[in-house]
This record gives sequence, C-alpha cells and structure tokens, in this order.
Amino acid sequence: EGPSDPNKKVSQDPNKPLTKNQKKREAKKAKGPQEGQARAEPAPSSGYNASEPVAFTSSGDPEKDKKIKNLRKKIQQIEKLKEQQKSGKQLELNQIEKLKTEGSLLQELAALEIS
Repeated sequence: EGPSDPNKKVSQDPNKPLTKNQKKREAKKAKGPQEGQARAEPAPSSGYNASEPVAFTSSGDPEKDKKIKNLRKKIQQIEKLKEQQKSGKQLELNQIEKLKTEGSLLQELAALEIS
C-alpha cells in the first residue's frame, strides 16, 4: 500500500527490495547534483545569448507577448545553429538563410521590448 501523499516519508524495511519507481527516484537524486555542476559552466558566445534565461515581463498585450516569445525562440534556434557550425557540421541552405536573419530578428525584438 503506497501513501496517498508522495512527499510523505514511509518507514521502509532495509531488507525489502525497492520498487521500480523507488529505484528511478534514487537514480535521479544521485544523478541530479552531477548534472547541475556541468551546467554551471557557461559557454562563451558573442552578442545576444539566447540560452540565458531572460526575465519575461508581460506587456499587457497578448499578441505582442506572443511575438516576443516567438522571436526569442527563433534567436535561440539561430544560436544552436551557430554552435553546430562551429563544431564543423555542414549546414543546409535553409539553415544558412536562417543565420542571415539574426540581425533583423534582434532589431525587431528590441523594438518590441522597448515599446
């Protein structure tokens, strides 16, 4: 019988085998701190870094907020493409075209955030 509250501690017999979910939780807890240390190292980047979390402030206009969100998403995709290009991956023509639109996307985003 499992507890109805998942945060409630249940005294467990050390000789009793763990359930599948308990094993997953323990593995996740053990893996968690190591993964956090790897993410702490920032990747060097020039200009706008889309991977940095930007505090999103609502402008009050849902259409404007949606446009800003989409622009940030596109800029983040461009950053990923730049990383792939740096690592030596051959980009497709449409990906190269997307890289060329970065300047206009940044200008449009800045204009929306100011107004």
